[in-house]
Amino acid sequence: IKSISLHHWRFSRWLGASSVLDWTSGNLFVIAATAYCGAAAAGVIRAAQNLMGVTHIWFQGLTNVVPVETARRLREGGVHSMLAYLRSVLLKWGGLTLLFAIVMAVAPGFWLRLMYGAGMAQYGFVLRFCAAYYVMSFVGGQMRAGLQALEYTVPIFWSNVVMSAFAFAFAFPMTKWLGLRGALLGLIGTQVIYQGIVGVSLFVKSSQTARESGRA
Repeated sequence: IKSISLHHWRFSRWLGASSVLDWTSGNLFVIAATAYCGAAAAGVIRAAQNLMGVTHIWFQGLTNVVPVETARRLREGGVHSMLAYLRSVLLKWGGLTLLFAIVMAVAPGFWLRLMYGAGMAQYGFVLRFCAAYYVMSFVGGQMRAGLQALEYTVPIFWSNVVMSAFAFAFAFPMTKWLGLRGALLGLIGTQVIYQGIVGVSLFVKSSQTARESGRA
């Protein structure tokens, strides 16, 4: 039991710190938006997130399934089986997420007006940003599952460190210069950072593991 506990601790310890940093990097831009654009900015962002919240139906379900199934595929079929499974999830559920995001982004003012009244229609650009953010977030979640299955969670931690550093450095300046759009661009920037680090790490680690399995 001790050896198993230590084994799990070695790769899972990074995930707790990552969760805290992930919360920081995202919320700093919302805080900055509230500081410079007023409390209404936080309400507008939340309204857009609520519309995109339909995706949480499958986001939450997949969170309970994908990491476990990814690990099982890796154990039973190796890296190629694991990656094939992740690609299928991206194709099916990522495609659904993208389709929903497109529906929201094509006429964002209509959806905001329909749900919240005519006064919200002018904030259609916020919904477009949120739609892009949700698509990127879905892709990042599947890459994260791959790294977790490979028990290589250090890049997840460091990606959140870089995201948090970016947020601390740019959240308030970007929002001050560009207003609400600056805060939203910053949120997109955190996803670019996260997916860049996690994506490269997954590619390198999965390639290394596949080579080692071939030599075994």
